[in-house]
Parts: sequence; structure tokens; C-alpha cells
Amino acid sequence: MKKFIYISLIAVAAILFPSCEKDNYDAPNATLTGAIMYQGDTLYLKNGEISLQLFEPGWATSSSTYVTVYVDQFGKFSSSVFGGKTYKLIRSSIGAWELPTSSDTITFTAKGNTTQNIEVRPYYLIKNTNIQVLNNIVTANFDVEEVQLGSRVEYAQLCLFPNAITDISNNSVNTTNADNSINGRLASVSNGSNTITKTIVESNLLKYNFIYARVGIKIQGASALLYSPPFKLYLN
Repeated sequence: MKKFIYISLIAVAAILFPSCEKDNYDAPNATLTGAIMYQGDTLYLKNGEISLQLFEPGWATSSSTYVTVYVDQFGKFSSSVFGGKTYKLIRSSIGAWELPTSSDTITFTAKGNTTQNIEVRPYYLIKNTNIQVLNNIVTANFDVEEVQLGSRVEYAQLCLFPNAITDISNNSVNTTNADNSINGRLASVSNGSNTITKTIVESNLLKYNFIYARVGIKIQGASALLYSPPFKLYLN
């Protein structure tokens, strides 16, 4: 009986210890940070819409060998990495800029905490945005600057939301209404100064003491909008 128990314990150990050994990997010891930029300026985006694929060269590129790194609404991203290892970043096929080819990658070596920004070439820029509210009327002033000749801005949209993460999807404005003073959409956008005036009539916005506002511009043929920084607006 003792011999049987002894053999059984050896069998259990043979099963348990290899599985523990497999799980005993070192954790990442460094952080990769970066931003989507144009000429050194960070671009403001829809939170989580743009993503990057991060992987080590030598492995086949598949969902099981790369890490998806999402870009936040401030155009920034971060991921844990191993210091001393070489990585590749594959750019997303979504964006308001010239899209990369399938072979467009950025190779870098993580030397401790590493910064790796990604330069893109947008079709237009939205700049110098100022959004204010008075008597529940929101006024957004902003400049649109053409970067690439031949492109066109389809519209500019004022987005209002109770949460700081605000964009075309996180937007309480009724965009189907044809009245620009209600839906906050500017269909004719000029190269230069523009203004959107929007009267807040949405009850799910008026019940708050403050809300957040951003302006987004949609370029014809582009798969994503570019945005202004978010503004915090205090209501009456």
C-alpha cells in the first residue's frame, strides 16, 4: 500500500511541476509609449478607433503572436515590453491620413522605457479650437488647414457628451436633424476659420452641471475623423 501511494505521488508531481514551470515566465520590465503625430504635433482622435500591432520579428504575424495597442483620444498609446528586445509596430489601416501599405512597419529596440512616436501625413488639420457655452448655446470656433491638395472636408461635427471620452459615437447631439443650430453639423467647411453654433435642447445633456465638447472633421474618403481637444463646458 505504501509503495502504491509513493508511486502515485511521483505521478502527480510529474504532472504539476512542468505546468508550473511553463507559467513561470518573466513579466515585461519596460513600457513603450508614443503618439500619432504630424510634424511633432499630436493628433486628437476617436478613443480606441486607431490601433497598432506590436510583435517580435521572427514570429509569423497573427492574432496569437502580436499585441493590439489602442490609441486614446489624445493620440497617445502605451504597452508593456521587454527591455533589450527588438519589436515591430504595424500601423492601422484606419485613419484620417495617407494609409500605410501592408509592409509599412516601424522597427525599434526597447532600451528600458522607450518612446516611439508615429509620424503620419493627414489630409487636413483642425487647429486653434475654442468652444464656449452661454445660455445653453454652444459656439465652437476652429481653423481648418489643408495639408494635401485635392482632398475635401465633407463636414465638421460638434460632439457633446456627459463623459470626457467624447467623439462621433459618444455624442448626445441629434445629428439627423436638418437644422444646423440643433444638430451642430457644418456641411460647408472653409479652409481657414469656421464656426459652429449649437443650441442644447437634449434633455440628457441639460440635466448635468457640465458636459464635454469636441469638434471633429470628416475628410472625403478617409476612414476616421480628426478631432479637437475636448473642452469642459459648465451649463447654467
